[in-house]
Amino acid sequence: MNTRPWLISAIALIAAIAPLNIATLAALKNPADQKPNLIFFLGEGLRYDEFSSAGNKILTTPNMDRIGREGFTFHNAFVINSLCLPSRATFLTGQYSHTTGAVSNVEGAIPPQFKLISDILHQGGYETAFIGKSHIKGALKDHDWDYYFGFVGQADYYRPVLTEGIRGQYSEPKEYSGEYVDDLLTRKAIEWLRQKHSKPVCLFLWFYAPHAPFYRPKRMVDLFNGIAIPKPSTFDEDLTGYAGKAQATSHADNQIGSAEVGTDDPRSLEELVKDHYAGVKSNDEDVGLVLKELERQGILDRTAIILSSDHGFFLGEHHFYDKRLMYEPSIRIPLMVRYPARIPAGGASDKMALNLDLAPTILDVAGIPIPAEMKGESLVPSWKARASLIGAQTGSTSITNIPVGKM
Repeated sequence: MNTRPWLISAIALIAAIAPLNIATLAALKNPADQKPNLIFFLGEGLRYDEFSSAGNKILTTPNMDRIGREGFTFHNAFVINSLCLPSRATFLTGQYSHTTGAVSNVEGAIPPQFKLISDILHQGGYETAFIGKSHIKGALKDHDWDYYFGFVGQADYYRPVLTEGIRGQYSEPKEYSGEYVDDLLTRKAIEWLRQKHSKPVCLFLWFYAPHAPFYRPKRMVDLFNGIAIPKPSTFDEDLTGYAGKAQATSHADNQIGSAEVGTDDPRSLEELVKDHYAGVKSNDEDVGLVLKELERQGILDRTAIILSSDHGFFLGEHHFYDKRLMYEPSIRIPLMVRYPARIPAGGASDKMALNLDLAPTILDVAGIPIPAEMKGESLVPSWKARASLIGAQTGSTSITNIPVGKM
């Protein structure tokens, strides 16, 4: 028997496969069978209604809209504590504020017995990166990151001081002058995504805009000129002394034009809304740059993308700016997830979702067991129900085989 033809064919096959790296081999699989990359965009006071897809008549947000249009939107998403630090601690741990002790913007540590989802993902085989604002004591540098580029709480929009680190080795804090802070964060995120990775990646890209004092990217300084800003129906409540409302309302420090929170002091409704909207436009551009990079690499549809915010923001309702008080503009947040391998496009739910639920949801998407001590619930069943319904209607057992027009 002549074995040479078989041997030659085998050698040729091995030679063809040998140059493929892990990422290439993974791409040959069904996307639904592998761990997805994860990207978590977090806005800073990004409201649930600051999207053209949510009916906003002034803003155009095509890139953030895309996440919801091609994924799943939770229309009734809320934070359990409308402050930066407590909310971010909840996103990272799946715990209530009173459980972790992170109940205000001052008491900033997360006790070590509460594992962050980033640590769990890192132990579960992910390369992890944190880029942006943490507002957690220690700026999260005491946790495992393959790449880190961030700051604790506040930043100068054009002279931010940030720390950079690779696998636990951190440089001295450095001032980055002349570049808008979120443009800088996004540039660093894309540079990291372009590096070679032997494992799935998880990127936390947590923006600073639109945070007071609301500096704009220079390309947007004249954005919204001449556009009228509608006055909320409750804007003049301060003129009545907030009749019938709790004393905390009338004594609040976040009243437009007559009070200030720290150095935050918007003097008019128009100034406040237009500057906030410019920050949202900046968010949308930056999200678009990351999506474009994922498309360029051919990994967009193998990446689970989450978009949310640490809290909402008053834009004149009850004559307020900022957040804190437990009115809907303050506690309601956007929440969208895109992952075509598992989530049919255009889905939505009116079921209440909380920032408490994001940690178990992310672990569920990654196929990593959810710690029993987490208080939130995975939101994956919400879109699984829609996927099952579409599968029954189309006779398809794979979301990736369902024509987009039928979703």
